Amino acid sequence: MSLLDAEGRLGVDEPLRAALSGLRDTDRRIVGLVILEGYSLAEAAELIGVSEPAAKVRLHRARERMRVALHGRVLEEIQQIGGTQ
Repeated sequence: MSLLDAEGRLGVDEPLRAALSGLRDTDRRIVGLVILEGYSLAEAAELIGVSEPAAKVRLHRARERMRVALHGRVLEEIQQIGGTQ
């Protein structure tokens, strides 16, 4: 089962799904293992076959990409709400 399939079972909302789907597969896996499933960074690194420092960098970059994507979604929603008043 892919992370995107598991997200539906975990109740991940659509903006977060969209942000996750924009990540590279390895980055999405590290986010899923560490943030959604609670693995330590060392455990997640071992599971995906990268060094712990590499996993840390991937996680940091993935979080930043997701933050930017989610920020954009929030701005779009605010603009839509403002346009309907």
